[in-house]
Amino acid sequence: MTRLERSTGGQRTIVVVGVTSEVEILGRALGRQVAYQAAPYSNVRAGMIENGISASFADALIETARSFNNGERWAMEAPGPRNTAPTSLERWAERAFGAAGHA
Repeated sequence: MTRLERSTGGQRTIVVVGVTSEVEILGRALGRQVAYQAAPYSNVRAGMIENGISASFADALIETARSFNNGERWAMEAPGPRNTAPTSLERWAERAFGAAGHA
């Protein structure tokens, strides 16, 4: 995921390049209302560069996000017990952020 943060008019906006369900899981663990909103790749790229990321790295992140959004697999082998964490994202997020999100 790529994260950019900007404050305007007292509102804080965090832009995350990722998947809707994962953003919702993390929001629940944080105890905050969050939502995924797709943004044009060109806008995301410009924001990354504006925040100090090199153009070549921004291009690589956009390529990665585009491939994930298109459902392309990069892994050489299918997920299985040998290469997949036994902890779900929900469980990990609650352990990592649950106490902070509910404080």
